[in-house]
Amino acid sequence: PFREGLACARPVSESGVGYIDTKGQVVLPFEYSSARDFKNGIAKVYKDGKSLFIDRTGKTVLATKQHISGGFHNDRAMVSENINGKFQYGFIDLKGNQAIPNHFDRAGDFSEGVAAVHAGQRYGQTTWRFIDTQGNPPPGLGDKTFGSLHTPAFKNGLARVQELSLTNEGKHWEMVEGKMAELPGTVLKKWGYISLTGDWVHGPTDVAWGASAGMIYNGASFCKDRPDHK
Repeated sequence: PFREGLACARPVSESGVGYIDTKGQVVLPFEYSSARDFKNGIAKVYKDGKSLFIDRTGKTVLATKQHISGGFHNDRAMVSENINGKFQYGFIDLKGNQAIPNHFDRAGDFSEGVAAVHAGQRYGQTTWRFIDTQGNPPPGLGDKTFGSLHTPAFKNGLARVQELSLTNEGKHWEMVEGKMAELPGTVLKKWGYISLTGDWVHGPTDVAWGASAGMIYNGASFCKDRPDHK
C-alpha cells in the first residue's frame, strides 16, 4: 500500500526493493534487501546488512549497528543487541542516540507515551510493567505489574492486561532455582483494561482465552465469554 505517496516495490527481473510513486515511477532505486513504509517522512530499510532510516530522497538520516526491531513510535525505536549470549532490548531516539539502555529481556513499542517491558514471572506467568520515553516509571502506572499473554500496549487510553492471583486449592508449576517445580495453589487470571494511571477501567473479570484477542473499538470490546476456559 502507499504511505505518504510512496510504496515499496520489487521488480520481477531484480532482487532488490525500492520505492515507486502513485504514478508508478521509480523514486528510489531497487537497492535495498528489504524496506518498510514511510512514516513521518522516514522509512526503515536494510542495505549491506545494516539497518538504516532514509528520507524520501534516499538520504540516510540514521544508521546503527544495532538491530532495529521496528520503526519509530513516540520518537523512540526499539533496538537489541547480543549481550553475553542473550538478546537485550532498549530504545534509541531520532538521532540514533541510546535513549534507554539495552537491559530488558523483552519489550514492546511505545504507544501513547509508554512501553511495556518484561517484569519477570509471577506464579509461573509472564508479567509486564510500563516505562516512559526516558525509561522511568510513569506516575501511578510504573509501580504496578500485570500479566499478559502478549506484550500489552495502550490504544485510546486503555491497555488489556491480566490480574494474577493464587487460590488456596490445586497446584501450579513455576521455575524455582532453574527447575520447574509443582507448587500449591491454582493461578487465577482475570482480564480487564487499565488506564494510563494504572487504574482498572473495565474488569478485571474471568473471561475466555479467546477474549484475550479482544480490543476496544469505539468504546466496545468484542469478546466471547466462555466461563469454562479460565
